Amino acid sequence: MTFRETTPLGDGDHLVVAGETVDLIAEASGHFWQTIWHDPANAALKEARTERNVLLPGDRLTIPPLRLKVAACATGAVHRFRRKGVPSKISFVVRTPGGRVFANVPYQLTLGERVYDGKTDDGGAVERFVSASTTSAILAVWLGIEGLPEVLTWKLQLGTLLPVDHADGIRQRLRRLGYDCGSGGGALDEATRAAVGMFQRAEGLDVTGEPDDATLAKLREAAGC
Repeated sequence: MTFRETTPLGDGDHLVVAGETVDLIAEASGHFWQTIWHDPANAALKEARTERNVLLPGDRLTIPPLRLKVAACATGAVHRFRRKGVPSKISFVVRTPGGRVFANVPYQLTLGERVYDGKTDDGGAVERFVSASTTSAILAVWLGIEGLPEVLTWKLQLGTLLPVDHADGIRQRLRRLGYDCGSGGGALDEATRAAVGMFQRAEGLDVTGEPDDATLAKLREAAGC
C-alpha cells in the first residue's frame, strides 16, 4: 500500500500554527481543553488526529465563545478571581532502539527554572504535569550500566510532534526511538524508508520500508504517542 500523507483538516476559525496544541490554545483562550476538544464542531478533526496535542500546522479548530459566570460577592470588599489551571502531562520512555527500557534509574528533568528528580518507572517512563505553555525541557538519565555512558542527556521540544501519518511525524518518532532517518524533511525519502524497514524488522513486522497502517500503529505505540 502506498503511503498517503495526511493534510490539514477542520474548518474552524482558529488556524493552528507550529508548536500549538489544544492545551496551549485552551490556556490562551481561557477555556478548559475539554471544552474545545469535545466541541461537536471539532468532531471530524478529533477523530482524525486522536491525540489533542498532536496537531498539524494548518489544521483549523472551532473555539466556542466564553460563557459568563456569575458569582455572589459581598459589597465593600476586594475579591480575587482566579481561573483554575489545567496542567498537561508529558511522558518520555527511556530505551534503546532495540527496545530495551531503562527501568528504575535516576533522572533529572529541567523545565525552565524548575528541576525535578526521580526514577523512571518499571516501563522506563518519566511522567510529569507541566503548564501547557512549557515548550522545552532537558532530561538527564543516570544509567549505571557497564558499557554504556554514565549519563545520557536529551534536549526536548514540547508541543512540536506532528501526526504519525505525516512524513515528518514518522521521522520524529523514529528519531525518538534512536533510528537514523538522515537530516532531510518533507516527503518520504530513501533514508526514512530504510529506517522504517529497520523498525519493522525490530518489531517483527513485514519488512517493506513502507509505513502501512500496521507500521504506523506500532510506531505510535513504541514512541508513546
